[in-house]
Amino acid sequence: MAVTDYIIVLCHGYLLLVIIGTMMNAVVIVVMTNKELRQFSVCIYILALSFIDILYLWFHYLRLWLEGNKIIVEISHGYCKFSQFFSATCTNISCCIMVAIALERLVSVTSALLRRKYFTHGKVKFITFCICFVIYCLDSYWLIYTHAIKDGDSWQCSIAKSPASHTIHTTCTYFIGYSPIAIVLCLNIAIFVRLQYQYRGLFVIRQQASLDQVTQLQQKNRRIIDRQLTIMLCSSSLMFIITTTPNAIYGIIHHANFNNQPSLIYNIVTFTAGLNYSVKFLIYLYFGRSFRLKFLDMSHLRSKKRSDCPHIESQNMEMARRDIVHPQVNSILTTRLVANGIESSVLPS
Repeated sequence: MAVTDYIIVLCHGYLLLVIIGTMMNAVVIVVMTNKELRQFSVCIYILALSFIDILYLWFHYLRLWLEGNKIIVEISHGYCKFSQFFSATCTNISCCIMVAIALERLVSVTSALLRRKYFTHGKVKFITFCICFVIYCLDSYWLIYTHAIKDGDSWQCSIAKSPASHTIHTTCTYFIGYSPIAIVLCLNIAIFVRLQYQYRGLFVIRQQASLDQVTQLQQKNRRIIDRQLTIMLCSSSLMFIITTTPNAIYGIIHHANFNNQPSLIYNIVTFTAGLNYSVKFLIYLYFGRSFRLKFLDMSHLRSKKRSDCPHIESQNMEMARRDIVHPQVNSILTTRLVANGIESSVLPS
């Protein structure tokens, strides 16, 4: 068997990639809904991204199956439009969410105060909804421009021939489809530079002396988890860039129609793009063990702090009882301290 035959067999195994990607993205959704992870707003982006990845895998597989079926290709032309529209929409939404994730991580490593101010859970949910809504509207207009122009003198044809439609079509095709790759690359370079400065100690986070040891350890674990989230998402962004760039280059050079038989290069770049949507769970799995250990440490510290509270409270009650039982001793001690010239700030309350 020639090398090209192996590649064709590999590309035809896209259904296996879809099944694996669906199961693993479902696992990511379950993990990211953990109560410990919900305190990080970036996990909302990961949840939305995993759900969009599942939709893309199935809609794109439906599109490939309809394109490769020569018997029902004429009957399924409308279904081809439907599957291509939703696969393109899911792709654009996924790209924009990756940009939002990279921007959130850059703000997180630059200034934690700005992240807590501008990337709260409510604002992140609103940003995710706006991304999905805007991309859906733009892709709907792109669908009218691309396919309705063949309908003769209908109102759709008149809309598609307008200059505004051409502008929106160009924006959807090139800016939304391909520019996120360059934007994510630039943001990840900035994140990497910032992390290097932090690693070398140029930006030191100092502990507050007023906090107790348990609270300091909790904050330290939270910062470690946040940094590991940053590294994990940067790795996911790197995989996004590597797997999506060939598909973007192929889309710029050659734009295949619906009813054409997919070529070998088209199958290869499609399979490569599918890896981005189904194998990202390996990155999450790699960082999962350290996350789990840190979460166990945080839970242990929280339970330890709660268990220490009754002990501290009982000590305070015992001291108050002693003050009530022995008021004469306290008064004598106070008189002696004042006589020795000690400030009143050290006197017992």
